[in-house]
Amino acid sequence: MISHEDLELAWSLLDPQTLNPGELDIRTGDESINAWGEPLFGVDSRRFRHLLLPVPRDYQINEDTESAGVQIKVHELFDGETPKTFVDIACYKPHLNKLFTTIVVEILSQITEEQLKPDVAGRRVLDRWRELLEKPPSHLPDLKTITGLFAELETLRRGAESNINVINCWQGPRKARHDFSSGHLSLEVKATRAIESRIYRIHGTEQLETDQGKPLYLAALRLEQVNSGGLTIKSMIDEICRIGVSRSDLLPLIADAGISEDMIYLINYIKFVVKEFNLYHVDRDFPKITSDDFSDKEIPSGVQNLTYDIDLSRKPPYPLSTEETSEILTLLASGDM
Repeated sequence: MISHEDLELAWSLLDPQTLNPGELDIRTGDESINAWGEPLFGVDSRRFRHLLLPVPRDYQINEDTESAGVQIKVHELFDGETPKTFVDIACYKPHLNKLFTTIVVEILSQITEEQLKPDVAGRRVLDRWRELLEKPPSHLPDLKTITGLFAELETLRRGAESNINVINCWQGPRKARHDFSSGHLSLEVKATRAIESRIYRIHGTEQLETDQGKPLYLAALRLEQVNSGGLTIKSMIDEICRIGVSRSDLLPLIADAGISEDMIYLINYIKFVVKEFNLYHVDRDFPKITSDDFSDKEIPSGVQNLTYDIDLSRKPPYPLSTEETSEILTLLASGDM
């Protein structure tokens, strides 16, 4: 099956500079997706990307022009003097190009694996991505947002190595109390880019407060931003999907976290190396401020936006061992305790 990288390479090799309006520069896919033939990948004179899927001449194509960004239409090309009919799925907003690549991979997968007709597969995938397709171009996220998301993805990656169902426990993008939560276990993720210190910022009384009595753990990551080597948000996503997490499950959550599909590629120059990944049990002796520290179980009247720092360079508290950390991540992913 063709990959995201294969598609990006195919489109980068197309040259629309000499095209007239209505013409396409086209590359042929390496293999047939069904009995009707190979897909074609093209760009038109305005540099809009097209996926062309062959169908019989008498096939009734159900067009889809509901979205301004990506549409499904009928397209006719000539092989010599012989006309051929295609389902043309085209992206008309350049800021959606990277997302369109993901959409095309999904469409091709549904055609080959589920034997769906090209326009049916196209509409099904577009329906899933419709809301994201309608969003305007996004402003780039700040480094704090990128760092926080990277730390959560690193935690997700480690959990997915035990059980890919950990994706169902990721609550950070949904602005829940804790970044990860299963039936009997909660996990909060914090990151710092400090070279040596292990000081982490806590927001409010609830971040380090247990939820319905479930055990709470803190994943404390120390990240180093580097110019070469390391991992980006994109490469982290690719790694998580390689383990087995569905890209169609992962990307909407990342968008909810504030980084849309087009942003992922625009920030691909920001790279991190994970210098430390420590897991702590947030027990009664762990340094924290919660509602239990106030006589009426609430922040005093007139106090707003409580924020404080914890220093984990001092011992205690002690991080869990490698074996204990692996056990907790496995328990989180399984939902059992």
